[in-house]
Formats: sequence, structure tokens, C-alpha cells
Amino acid sequence: MSSETVIGMHGEGFHWPFVLMIVILVLAIMGIVFLARYFFSPVDVSTLGSAKVAIADDQPPDDPPDDIEHDTFVVIPDISGYTRFMQLTRFAAGHAQFVVMQLLDVIINSARPVLSPTRVEGDSVMLYAVSDRDDLTEGASGPSVAAAVHDMVTAFYRKRAELLAGNLCPCDACKHIGELELKVVVHRGDVLRYRLRGMEDLSGMAVIEAHRLLKNSVGRNRYVLVSEAAAEDIRLFWKLAPEKHRERYDGIGEVLCDLYSLEEETGQVSDIAKSPLHDMAGKLASNMQAITGTAR
Repeated sequence: MSSETVIGMHGEGFHWPFVLMIVILVLAIMGIVFLARYFFSPVDVSTLGSAKVAIADDQPPDDPPDDIEHDTFVVIPDISGYTRFMQLTRFAAGHAQFVVMQLLDVIINSARPVLSPTRVEGDSVMLYAVSDRDDLTEGASGPSVAAAVHDMVTAFYRKRAELLAGNLCPCDACKHIGELELKVVVHRGDVLRYRLRGMEDLSGMAVIEAHRLLKNSVGRNRYVLVSEAAAEDIRLFWKLAPEKHRERYDGIGEVLCDLYSLEEETGQVSDIAKSPLHDMAGKLASNMQAITGTAR
């Protein structure tokens, strides 16, 4: 074999850098296509906000329910506005998850220390407080529960305004931030508390009734619905006069309620600081968690 042939095979006749560029370009295009198909495929958003909890094998054994029922306020704030779309792209669903978790976080923090959270259920969270009728030293009064509910409503709409002011994304989730609303159910009754693998939860008829009250005939997208069992002391706190409302459920019967409109409680929120960089970073992190499977 001549020296010219060797040069043709291994020298100037074969451009390795050019071939490498082609391979990198093909891989980049394949990666972009994969990410585009992943992010822009539709997903079900009916469980937004639900936490995926990893339970270790070495957790302590479950605690049985209390032997004694406690007179307890059960409060369930529920965020509405995303689930009516039911399907968003993965890209938009990641942003919706970020927004809902931000709102749930301020709801929980603003309700403390009066109300304690037990579990996140989609875009709602169940909170509770043993009443002062049951625990004279550490129990919560009706007015203190009403103040906590008022604080969580105020915190929700302030945080919504912050997210809206800092938003630069035009995706289907982000452009509907301003349409997110809060509904709150407040009930009271005898409840058993128990701990399951380190997580506290509640059981009892009052818990069932509170969840049933979320499925009501109010026909509004923002309100506080207080059952008659919880209404007496709470009525003393709220500035607005409630409307009388009633619901009827199979197996429960008729439930009388006070219905509070939130129109005057959620007016224009002033002095909101825009934080677009923080907002973008959070949404990008949510998208990355979706890719790596570490989303909560």
C-alpha cells in the first residue's frame, strides 16, 4: 500500500472534527425532539399539589387512634382554577405544580399555630384544631380559628398577586394564575387522631362531613362555608354578615351553614414586589424535577 493511500485514509482525506460535529448535532436534535415531546405531551392535573411521600422501612410502628374523641375544628381550604382544564402539557403542568405548592405553603404557614395540617389532597389541605371546649389550656377558640381562616385567605390572595406580578411565562398554566380562587370549609365535631408512619391524620364523622361540604351547591368560586356546628363563635369575628345556606347529603341529612362572601376580603393587593428571576428559577426547577422523577 502506497504512502498516498495511507494519508488518504488517516490524514487530510478524513475530517474527524467534521464527523464529530455532525454526530453532536444529530444527538442535540434528538434531545430537543425528546424534550419537546415530553414537555408538550398532555398530562392529568387533577392531583396537583399532592405530595409523594417515601415511607422508609425503619419507620416506627403505627399509633392506634386515640381512645377519646376530641371536639375539633376541621378546616379544608381548596384551590380552584386549574383542575377545570384537567389536561395541560408537562411543561405547563410543572409550572402549575410550582404555583399550587407555593399557594398551599402560604396557606399552611398563615394558619399556624392555631391550625395544624394533616395531609395535602391534590390542591387542598386538611387542617384542624382541638377546641377550647375540649382542651381548656391549649385548645383553640372559635374567634382564633376565624382569625386563622381570615389570615390564610389574605395570605392566599397576596401570594397569588405576587406570583402574577413576577410571572413572565405565557404557558397555559401561568397565564391563568389570576383565575385561581380559594374556597374554605369550616366544620366542627368529634374527631379521633392517629399517626400513620409518622404522619398525623384524623378520622370520624366530622371529617367525612367536612369533605362532603366541599361538594356543595354554593355556585361560587370563592367563599368560606361554615357549618352550623362551628358557626356560633366564628360569626363573632367576621366583619361581614353571613348568608344562610343549607345542604343535604345522603347518610348525613340537612346541614345548615353560614356562607361568607370573599369579595370584600380580597380587594386589590398593594405594594407587591415583582420577583421574576425567583419565579423563573422555581418553575425551571419544577420542570427539572419532572424530568428526573424527583418532583414532590
